[in-house]
Amino acid sequence: MDEIDRDVRIQIDQAQCVGSGLCEALEPQAVQVGGDGFAHTVRGGWLPEGRARVIAENCPTQAISVVEVDVSRS
Repeated sequence: MDEIDRDVRIQIDQAQCVGSGLCEALEPQAVQVGGDGFAHTVRGGWLPEGRARVIAENCPTQAISVVEVDVSRS
């Protein structure tokens, strides 16, 4: 498996999120803007790394980060 295809998690810093909805537009199966006006992860925020990095890089407030997950650990 290519490094870019491995699954990683995204994390959303609620203190930085302004609820622009760009993340939800890019990956609605992983992020949704809730009734509180802030983005929240769906299904634990798991995405292929390449897609996770795209939404993190496009967040206008840099509230989304990619969490590196060591799959070799049990």
